[in-house]
Amino acid sequence: MRERIIFDEGNYEFIEEEMELLKEEYPDATEEQLRDWAYESLEYLYEDEKANLNIDLPNDIVIIANLGLWNGRKVGIKETNCSNIGDILVHQVNGMSEIKFYCDRYNLKGEETHHDGTNYYTYRMVRPNRDINNLIDKILRGDKITTQIINYYTKSLVKEVNAVYGW
Repeated sequence: MRERIIFDEGNYEFIEEEMELLKEEYPDATEEQLRDWAYESLEYLYEDEKANLNIDLPNDIVIIANLGLWNGRKVGIKETNCSNIGDILVHQVNGMSEIKFYCDRYNLKGEETHHDGTNYYTYRMVRPNRDINNLIDKILRGDKITTQIINYYTKSLVKEVNAVYGW
């Protein structure tokens, strides 16, 4: 099964198409103005997707990350103290990176491309009656983390996302 894209900041095809539409509406606009307006439209799309995924969950979301850093790849996990899917999908609007949010067959994921490489994020809900600190400790110690271990401590968000988009 292919990725089902929710939002892709690096969607240059959208930017080019948006610029063409804006050029028809504003023929005297400069290329820079058209590009700025197209990126503004992309930001509106991002805000729409966050609103679409305004889903409250019974437990907090954790982000499991595989980070591409200047000194190599690192694995990490972040407790978010957030239980709303839309609120967790954040990105920097500073032009320093591009983010894509999508679902694969098993997980809600994010990819952030930046000057040092690419960060891969997996968003999961903490299961009730599970001590997430045990998973955090395993990751910080560098233990081998299997799918079974992740599934024991956390739950996929794909079902909730698929319900929104009808996938």
